Amino acid sequence: KNLKELDLWGNALTTLPASFSWLTSLERLSIRQNNFTVFPEVVTSLVNLRELYIDNLTPAWENGWWAPRYVDMDSKNSDFARMDNRNQITIIPENINNLTRLQKFELKRNTIINLGNGFSNLWLTGSLDLSYNQLTSLPDNFGNLIGIKYLDLRNNRLISLSPTFGNLSNLHTLLVKWGANKLQSLPAWFGSLTQLGNGSYDATLDLSDQALSSLPSGFGQF
Repeated sequence: KNLKELDLWGNALTTLPASFSWLTSLERLSIRQNNFTVFPEVVTSLVNLRELYIDNLTPAWENGWWAPRYVDMDSKNSDFARMDNRNQITIIPENINNLTRLQKFELKRNTIINLGNGFSNLWLTGSLDLSYNQLTSLPDNFGNLIGIKYLDLRNNRLISLSPTFGNLSNLHTLLVKWGANKLQSLPAWFGSLTQLGNGSYDATLDLSDQALSSLPSGFGQF
């Protein structure tokens, strides 16, 4: 019960035991690059989590072809690992909002189609990576994530943003480029995201390769 960090990445896990809920002091959990197809709900009982990784690693590029190995982009050594396993989570459970202390949430390269309404009630105060999933829309209450600073939505299937997206007043980095994302317009409130470009060295706004025909009048307020 005193464990603060647990790294189980690169295994072949499909479930977690109920006793996992005893890890009440856990602050960082990585179960990336396993074989989960259903979000392990026992994780939602770990209310002291600050960082949660249920993603998949980035395929390595070798000699002009995608290679059957993956690189941990967060590793200081950028070590390569040969991995046949892959998380393929599609839906996030409603009780994810139990994780009230979460600061970093990595869900990239799953097959997520639905975040659910509980997701937007997270008190997330750092970064959220939803890139390389199959999202066609964001929850209407997505703007409840007012503490979020970094948001990666690359390579999804979005054509519009949540109507409450303008509430994300602390957002300094927004990535929407690539894949089947084809935003057709930006709402008038987009200019209210005045923190875009402020903050860390990588703070940026990337809307490349969309279907935009015009920009809102408040766009120059960044």
